[in-house]
Amino acid sequence: MKLFKHRRTRLGYTLIELSVVLVLVVLISSTLVSMLNQQVSFYSWWNTQKFIAEDAPLTNSMVVRVFSKADDIEIFADRTSALTGGNGVVIDGEVILLGFLQGDGSKKYGMIEYDGDEDELVYNVLNDAGNGVISSWTIATGIADASFDVVNSVHQLTLTGPYGGQVTYATTPTL
Repeated sequence: MKLFKHRRTRLGYTLIELSVVLVLVVLISSTLVSMLNQQVSFYSWWNTQKFIAEDAPLTNSMVVRVFSKADDIEIFADRTSALTGGNGVVIDGEVILLGFLQGDGSKKYGMIEYDGDEDELVYNVLNDAGNGVISSWTIATGIADASFDVVNSVHQLTLTGPYGGQVTYATTPTL
């Protein structure tokens, strides 16, 4: 008669096998997390550069054209002050009022303002009295912030893109 020896079969894993698997999982997950962080940083950098490389030049052509034609520039704290003829703000504000001298000696007015609700920079054509908006058009959209200020008698418009890229436009009134 033959005797059969029963071999015990293993039903689990050893501690060493589990440790090796856990170390591999940690290494793979940390690599994936670092790659994801790198992609997020690159995406943010790319969008900052996109604003400066693509959006800012288009805005530049419009803002420079408007600034170059203006004969008088005043910065106001807000839209209401600009339309009612309040005192212009010397340091900074939300609206810049532009005066354009006409051939007959009269003056036309325009206004550039930042609309924070819509995240856009808007140019408004004002009536002859300069106290009402006739029409408006959008200069740029997707603007995170815009500031108007005067530094050493130079009027500046600084635009901040959605990811922090900044562009500054500057002008001095000719009158």
